[in-house]
Amino acid sequence: AHILCESDWRRLILTAGGQHWHIHLSKKTENGRKTVNYLGRYL
Repeated sequence: AHILCESDWRRLILTAGGQHWHIHLSKKTENGRKTVNYLGRYL
C-alpha cells in the first residue's frame, strides 16, 4: 500500500510504534532498500 496522505502516514506510525513522529521528507534516494533498512531500525 502506498502512503497517499498524512492520515495514512499517521495510521502506519501509530500501528507500528504508537508514537507521534515529526518527520522531514527529502528527495528520493538512489537506493530505496538502504533507506528502508535505515528507517526499519527505528520501528
